[in-house]
Amino acid sequence: MSSLLKQVQDSPADALWDELDKVIAVMLGVEGTDTFMCPMAPMVDREANTIWFFTRKDNDRFATVADGVAAKICLTNEGDHFWACINGRVMKQVNPDVIERFWSPMVEAWYEGGIKDDNILLLAFQPEMAEISCSTKSTLRFGWEIAKANLKGEEKPDLGVQTRVRLG
Repeated sequence: MSSLLKQVQDSPADALWDELDKVIAVMLGVEGTDTFMCPMAPMVDREANTIWFFTRKDNDRFATVADGVAAKICLTNEGDHFWACINGRVMKQVNPDVIERFWSPMVEAWYEGGIKDDNILLLAFQPEMAEISCSTKSTLRFGWEIAKANLKGEEKPDLGVQTRVRLG
């Protein structure tokens, strides 16, 4: 069993936060905006139970978001066989401390005025509930579980774990 699969079984919330720390983008959807989700770079603040996103005040999709509206994040890490869907709420903010903390060359590329750009807007996503799926990366175990299920005709393959976890 992979260490990530074991971590998802033993401590799914920690596994989720660890995976969020590793990815460069998630898909973010906010109720009342476009019906499609948008790739966004998560800035993870575990202690505050917040995932921050930089956007722009003139962004057609997020500038008019109502504070406290329902939002959803989808996270995929195919390499580690990890998937998650996170439900929560989003608030718009301009917080100089958060901007300073998460400022990077990647973020700066979006703002002509740099860290003092008047167009910076933060979305504070506060996760409430997540559904996490993680499966084995072992092709041998995968093959064995499929063969066993087909031979016995009753058992479903045991390839991983799917669980829900309350956050916050």
